[in-house]
Amino acid sequence: MGDCERHLRELDAIIQGWISVHRRSTSAASQLHNLHDQATKTLAQTSNSQPIQRLHLLLAMQISEKESLLCKIRSHVHEYATILRQLESLDERVGQHQFVVHEGVDRVAGITPQYVVDAVGDRRKQYTREYVRRRRLLEDLVVGEKIGVTQFSTEWVEAKINYATEEDYLERLRLARMARQWEANCAESERLIS
Repeated sequence: MGDCERHLRELDAIIQGWISVHRRSTSAASQLHNLHDQATKTLAQTSNSQPIQRLHLLLAMQISEKESLLCKIRSHVHEYATILRQLESLDERVGQHQFVVHEGVDRVAGITPQYVVDAVGDRRKQYTREYVRRRRLLEDLVVGEKIGVTQFSTEWVEAKINYATEEDYLERLRLARMARQWEANCAESERLIS
């Protein structure tokens, strides 16, 4: 396997980690939104005939659950930061690396040193912007209370990253794997013929 492909595979692993955190964090944001809706309904019930102690207990439980969800989201922000550090490290290594290119496989798959440098740099820019956006959203909700839960959840679930680009990486890696298999099959055939 050439260096280009190895670095692209490392980029793919970082991307998969980001996507995993994204799924979990959007789930927590959606749960936070649902909990907010439940709390609003609970507050509206205070005028109904339900005992006030029961409503206070229910609200206390919802507040506790809200804090738990906010802790999860904070944890996800820390995971985003860790993944971003991995991506920054890869970007620095790729920028300083003298590539050993596996001519046949890398050429067939279109995995050139410049392609890898551009791919890693592009992901770093996009992921940095997304990380900063998410961190600000959380701060606006928790610290400054500049936005409400509904706006937070809506904006949090929305991804500002072009994930279609990552399909291109996966396709090139698939082509590299097929080209390598083809080379191995040719070598095996030549060995059997000799």
